[in-house]
Amino acid sequence: PEARSNASGPVPLYSAADAIRRAICQRVGEGIEVAVVDLNVKGEAVAFREARPDPAAVLGKPIRFALVTADNATLPVLATVVVTAPHAVVKQPIVRGKAVEAADVEVVQGPLAGIPLVRVPAAADVVGTRALRPMTSGTVVLSSFVQIRRAVEPGDAVTVVALAGAIEVTGKFVASDGGNVGDAIRVRNPDSRTFVRGRIVKPGLVGGIHER
Repeated sequence: PEARSNASGPVPLYSAADAIRRAICQRVGEGIEVAVVDLNVKGEAVAFREARPDPAAVLGKPIRFALVTADNATLPVLATVVVTAPHAVVKQPIVRGKAVEAADVEVVQGPLAGIPLVRVPAAADVVGTRALRPMTSGTVVLSSFVQIRRAVEPGDAVTVVALAGAIEVTGKFVASDGGNVGDAIRVRNPDSRTFVRGRIVKPGLVGGIHER
């Protein structure tokens, strides 16, 4: 990528194809393969700040993007994009409310088609969840289709780590709230019944911030 300076410092610039790849990865997830197989950019601009896809875009069909130039002008383009990623596909019909088991889904490594530009959960994240809607055989499982367990859920036993001066203090607490890594939640000391607000470091581990 090139760079163009502004008052806040250098602004990275990308080719049209690279800007589109970045936009796809930001929405679908890292660790995927994105091939821009058909793209016709008209005009003199050759480097762009970002690419903004049509909110109604569907993978497997040509997608409209707005390429943003270094001067914040927009250039509309139509691109054909092939996104390849491992994803979970339903093997047998799943009714709403059912706990998804390993036998219900299979991992497919191939192009994604017929789904919007949203994050696609890994098969390991799908197994053990509860279906929020009925799914037929061949359905690509999206995050909105299942109740995916977060890093911490209310009622989970967690270890809280906090600093008291130069001393690191740990304790066993019970989560009152749920969230993912980086989220601030309340946890309760089961003995004193006091609450500590902390930030989730990883599943089962919370960094203490302050009591309340």
